[in-house]
Amino acid sequence: MTPDLPIDERLCRCAVCGCKVIRHWFRTDFGAIGRCASCGQVLRADQPQRDAHVRLHQSLNPLDFPYEIHSEAAFHELTFYRAFLDLCAGQAGRKLLDIGTGTGSFLRLAASRGFEVAGIEPIAQNREIVERSLKGVRIESRPIEEAEFDPASIDHISMWDVIEHLVDPRGTLVRIHSLLKPGGYLGVATLNHASLMYVIFHIWRWTVPPLARQFAGKLYNPYHTYYFSKRSLARLIEQVGFEILEHHGYEFPISRLDVSSTIKTGMRALYVLQGLSQMEGEQYVFARKCA
Repeated sequence: MTPDLPIDERLCRCAVCGCKVIRHWFRTDFGAIGRCASCGQVLRADQPQRDAHVRLHQSLNPLDFPYEIHSEAAFHELTFYRAFLDLCAGQAGRKLLDIGTGTGSFLRLAASRGFEVAGIEPIAQNREIVERSLKGVRIESRPIEEAEFDPASIDHISMWDVIEHLVDPRGTLVRIHSLLKPGGYLGVATLNHASLMYVIFHIWRWTVPPLARQFAGKLYNPYHTYYFSKRSLARLIEQVGFEILEHHGYEFPISRLDVSSTIKTGMRALYVLQGLSQMEGEQYVFARKCA
């Protein structure tokens, strides 16, 4: 059970359209999930204070968190990592900041390709792993809003499986925009709340509640505050001042799923259906800072 977090009334608004009317949709073990009354964006109805949410992540044991358990196996399957670096390599600048570095798989790949890398990672155990494998590389523990980087000092910024954790994604993207040099690239990856998987889950909520409860923790957890569709993510990124270059769906690698072999078999079938319907479970965006 996650401890109750203090609520920030100032953030009880939609980051995508700014609407302050967040309608409660359904309850989870850790709180209420809501939807924006104006644009339909899905988010936590009780937005926690950013400092408290950061402390929650800083206290996290990475072995208890599914993103890191199979990260090395998944790393070789995430082809958009290499595609983003290919895009960045076409620019003169090679200074790259990775927000939410994890155990450093992406940073090591970038460093091996000649990029000057730095990272931000709130979990102490992960930072230690990265600092051991990339000696001398700057890994910040503070969030990007507090980290000391000069304006327009970074060529490229990546943020893989991070934006869904932010209590103020618009504010974070504004900060990122200010740190990037004109023409710099931004890479973002997150889940797709408009995927077939989420559609099926919400059908189960009404028809087979016990089954829905069994899977609820895989789709909604206390560390996530926003659940973007492809449409809402694109809208937010463009509003902040970026030009979207690529926006595609992809699937969470089976190797990263902390579930039984039986469920993995079912997930493979679901992946086929999601691909055919273009409702994949994950999404990534490559964008450029408008000059």
